[in-house]
Amino acid sequence: MLESVCLIASTKVTPREYECLEWPTCGKSCTYVAQIVNVRPTHVARDVERVRAKLDVRSISQAIVLFAVYKAGRAPNTD
Repeated sequence: MLESVCLIASTKVTPREYECLEWPTCGKSCTYVAQIVNVRPTHVARDVERVRAKLDVRSISQAIVLFAVYKAGRAPNTD
């Protein structure tokens, strides 16, 4: 799992792909993300699928979980 999380940091993810993967970690659907980003839902699904392929995982859910873990690890320490 840690190896995959490190892979996110080294993977070339476009700003749109990052945004389209970030919102589902908050429970948002592709349709809702499309409204937020102001694109069609098919564009969101395509961007998420590209990230899935870049991370070499089998499902979009796996990509979202890895992204959530990566994001949590990058959160600033509030202590």
